[in-house]
Amino acid sequence: MRARFGESRLVVPRPIGALSSERVLVMQYLPGPTLAAQLAADVRGAVGERVFARWSAAARGDADDGPALRAVDRVRIAAAAPHLWRIRRVVRARLLLLGAAHGEQIFVDGRFNGDPHGGNVLVTTRGRLGLIDYGQASGGRAPRAARRTGACNATGS
Repeated sequence: MRARFGESRLVVPRPIGALSSERVLVMQYLPGPTLAAQLAADVRGAVGERVFARWSAAARGDADDGPALRAVDRVRIAAAAPHLWRIRRVVRARLLLLGAAHGEQIFVDGRFNGDPHGGNVLVTTRGRLGLIDYGQASGGRAPRAARRTGACNATGS
């Protein structure tokens, strides 16, 4: 996977063999917020804390004090539109990369992270996606024809 994606866009921390065993996997520390936390921080920075809080409450259906977004909030969001579109493009590219990386693991490598939730995807300080927590890695080498056609199941067989 490193060969295809390189370390410029995607990073997987290396295991630390001296601290790992058959039952415990210890990997290098990878600093950075989760992908969702980074998105929230970017949007919060674009529209401001108060507007972000009301906008988030409205999206969750938690608005309890009349109109969730006031006219001034809508103006602030509209003013931030160019920045929000840039954030959208970055997030879309990251999600496409994430999908390609997981597809590569499953259908090409035959080994994959068995616990791929949002807390296991970080954004590093250099803006790369970091895939962590391979403690539940699954699979073996799928037959070449199955990998090529994508016809292997979730266990990698």
